[in-house]
Amino acid sequence: MRNCYYCQKPLAGRSDKKFCNYLCRSSFHNQLQQHTGISLRKVDSILRNNRRLLKEMYEEGMIRVQQNQLAARGFDFSYLTRQMILPEGSAVNYWYEFGLKDENGTNVIVRESSPSELNR
Repeated sequence: MRNCYYCQKPLAGRSDKKFCNYLCRSSFHNQLQQHTGISLRKVDSILRNNRRLLKEMYEEGMIRVQQNQLAARGFDFSYLTRQMILPEGSAVNYWYEFGLKDENGTNVIVRESSPSELNR
């Protein structure tokens, strides 16, 4: 006789049954995903924090910022949501809708909803 993959109770019924009920099946799969979820939550937390910092600085009128100013506020450059290469060859790194465009060593904060800001 086989046992439930989660609670190890004996199984009755179909020969290919793996779990005794839906709670055991759900708990088993949640347990499998737990380790993946931790790393995803960590990365998502970094991305959301970066977006929050860029939004705060943008709304304060701090459009041009140095990299050390961002780092002092806790900005983490390890992860980004996407990168856009502009026609002139420069890149804009995005954290959700807020991005940083490098202009001669100074970062310019841009907001995706306003494409004209990319030409500043």
